[in-house]
Amino acid sequence: MSKCRTAIGILVGLVVLGSASAIADESFDQLVQKGMQLYQVHDNVQSVATFEEALKVAKPGSEEEFTAARNILMPLADMGDRDRLWQAKRRVALLDHQLHGTAIPDEFKADAQTAATGSKAPTPPPSVSASPAGQDEAIKLYSAGKYAPAMQKLESIKRAGNADAQTHLYLGSCCQALKKYKLALVEYDWLAKNSPLISLKRKGTDSARHLRDAMAGVCPGDCLRLSMPGWRHEQGDPPNVLRLRFPYQNGTRGYMAFSSNHLGDVVKYKNGVPEDIGKCPICGGTGHVEPLK
Repeated sequence: MSKCRTAIGILVGLVVLGSASAIADESFDQLVQKGMQLYQVHDNVQSVATFEEALKVAKPGSEEEFTAARNILMPLADMGDRDRLWQAKRRVALLDHQLHGTAIPDEFKADAQTAATGSKAPTPPPSVSASPAGQDEAIKLYSAGKYAPAMQKLESIKRAGNADAQTHLYLGSCCQALKKYKLALVEYDWLAKNSPLISLKRKGTDSARHLRDAMAGVCPGDCLRLSMPGWRHEQGDPPNVLRLRFPYQNGTRGYMAFSSNHLGDVVKYKNGVPEDIGKCPICGGTGHVEPLK
């Protein structure tokens, strides 16, 4: 059961990951998968750290490096780390050009020339922040794992009536890290209902769902469960068998439908094709874990 609690903590962003050496022992695919799981529950700090480890494992100039560099953009954007986000965007743009012949955005064309000649890359342009006063400092505290002082600053911004969507997002994350789950849900629900940005609205919805599931003892992993929307009975199947469709993501029309005989299994995409990779490593295929308290 202790292993199960640890797995839940990793996925809901409550337990710090192990040492860098332990992370580095994992394969590239494992690191990318873990980084995405951490991002989905808004553990941006550990998500970035995991993608950075994936970049160290990846062969320079390869599709693996491009994949890890592209994925790290999402948690960096949510963290508001503008300088590192700029550097990551630059890396993705140059790799995309090198690997796929994609046109380089104007803001990085000079970088492509300096990279070709081996000269030093230019310093990122200064960014202009429209965040409420004190919020950038609060985000830095959160990124450093100092959740209590970050929460205090964010609450002050909220009380002053200056909160924006990012304020609610980080306040919810701080509350969750400090195990103030009900307060975290208030912030996530606000985001889901009121955020002007679709990406943050979706983030609030997903974060609230994952946290409520963990509090109820529902596995936070991606294992197939009948509570997922979309199950249907298809012609030719026995009356007690349902199927869940996963559309192809490789440009091919159509889908693959997994039956309810696969409950507890995890479906992942490989080259745009959905595959059953076996029982959920978190709950062992039961769909249930020890509830968060």
